Amino acid sequence: MNYHYGGKEKSLLKEDKKQFKYGLKKIGTRLVSCIIGCAIILGSINSVQAESRTEIEHSDTVRNVASASNVSEWKPDTFEDGSDAVVISESGYSKISAVGWQSAIADPNYTENTDNKFGWSAKPGGNSNYADELIRVKGTLNADKTSIHWKVVIKGTNSGDYKGVMRDFYRPYYLISTSRGLGKPENWKVSNSTHPLTSYPADFDKMKSGSRTTYIGSPTEVRFPDGVTREFNIFGVNGYPVKEWAGGYRLGVTGPNREDSSNYNIEKYMYYSSYMLQDWMYSASIQDSTRVYEFDTKILPNEVHFLGKDTPNVSSEFGKWMGWGQGFRKDVDFTDKVWITVGATSREATGPAATKPNGTGIYNFSKIATIDISRTDADKHDPQGRTQTVNMGDTPAPANSLESVPAGSQVSYKTPVDTSTPGDQSTTVVVTYPDGSTDEIPVTITIVDSRSDADKHAPQGRAQTVTMGDTPDAANSLDNLPAGSQVSYKTPVDTSTPGDQATTVVVTYPDGSTDEIPVTIIIVDSRSDADKHDPQGRVQTVTMGDTPAPANSLESVPAGSQVAYKTPVDTSTPGDQSTTVVVTYPDGSTDETP
Repeated sequence: MNYHYGGKEKSLLKEDKKQFKYGLKKIGTRLVSCIIGCAIILGSINSVQAESRTEIEHSDTVRNVASASNVSEWKPDTFEDGSDAVVISESGYSKISAVGWQSAIADPNYTENTDNKFGWSAKPGGNSNYADELIRVKGTLNADKTSIHWKVVIKGTNSGDYKGVMRDFYRPYYLISTSRGLGKPENWKVSNSTHPLTSYPADFDKMKSGSRTTYIGSPTEVRFPDGVTREFNIFGVNGYPVKEWAGGYRLGVTGPNREDSSNYNIEKYMYYSSYMLQDWMYSASIQDSTRVYEFDTKILPNEVHFLGKDTPNVSSEFGKWMGWGQGFRKDVDFTDKVWITVGATSREATGPAATKPNGTGIYNFSKIATIDISRTDADKHDPQGRTQTVNMGDTPAPANSLESVPAGSQVSYKTPVDTSTPGDQSTTVVVTYPDGSTDEIPVTITIVDSRSDADKHAPQGRAQTVTMGDTPDAANSLDNLPAGSQVSYKTPVDTSTPGDQATTVVVTYPDGSTDEIPVTIIIVDSRSDADKHDPQGRVQTVTMGDTPAPANSLESVPAGSQVAYKTPVDTSTPGDQSTTVVVTYPDGSTDETP
């Protein structure tokens, strides 16, 4: 890879006085540094390989990794809050020249910025794995685990939340690669620390420019331990991102500690990646080197599956050069994992010590953000609810409230379903899958009353009083009549005789069912006693001078009645004498009988 020098002359952002003093000192050294830098570059160009690798690290600032040791409690900012990604990072330094290269490998320690001293790190006491705070990555997995929204921050301003050493590096490259199992990154949005940068297109395929390059994986055969060979579009051993950026001089340089480096298998992560954006911060006019990249990636489940468990490990050029062996990196299990690798690397030939604590050389910072996309049974299934109809009082079956029940699953209602009242009732079916995951599906239970109208109703009879000779109304023999029903007496009611008469009312409901209700008809004779009786007169013979008895002038006297002659009877003269008997009945009515 050919290099050319392009130093940056950039004005300082607003900062405190001590930072301003540092800036003046930096500017004062630029001209001399540029000359020295060019000489170093020309003298060592044939021995330099620009390389960069991507792999999850195991360092003193590993975060969110339950199985990793030395988990850091320190947080540089809130950019990664709420992320679904596990992040690990590594920082490394090497000389530009191959002379003494191995002994010069180091962890570049960036000092803490304080009121009394300018420093690039926000970490108390400084930071030997500065990559952790320089590069920030947040991955957000969508609800159905089909895509991921990524936000990558590489810091390059002199103060504030975006303060980062990339501000004063002369030739930094920013690198973002996406793993196998992720589709082409799309919907790009790029900004610096203050505003969007419209020079970056949304389309990955249009991203190339004078300072930007993209790489896409090519068909590569992968032979698995079981002897099966499959082909995938990945960078592989010959891909430029693996040979150059993840090689022994660039991101593959992970520091002098063999154990820490062995846990950061960046080569394998880069080898099995498919897309990369290479962004060179080349322009001397760039005043704000911060870049905030946002993009989306679709998840390709088949690739994740086939390049998951038992995916072969790869060689490490860095391990070979360090004498640790090409296979010194510990293998990584890719089962159900996708990731992006972010690098910031610069070949620094000159500059102030605050920017380059190890002197001139190649400074490499990388971070790998991994997301577990393993799908639970609940993720795999999407049971659909359906309306279930049950009879009032019956117990509905939860399985009947679903279109289908995934094999081996248990189903139940979240709360008991009350079917005592007809109508639609909303409830929730809980599906518990074999792996213990659950789904909750809203459903409707339609409760119907299937009883006949006769079963639904219980009309009560009541006594009806009618006048002798009148016809009783069947409806009046019930306390209540169900709407739409017809009523009649089972047999005709004879009201010619007063008294209580038992009969039956037949109710015929709208659905044709019937009820029979026993009732009583009270038949009353409302006539006066005079209307009820017809006393007959008879001839009474008395002796002249005797007083006849009115009662003897009648064939019979109705009980309780009073009888009298309408006018006195003169018996002083013998012979027949016509007169009238007045019958006064108990009710006060009267009859006059001649």
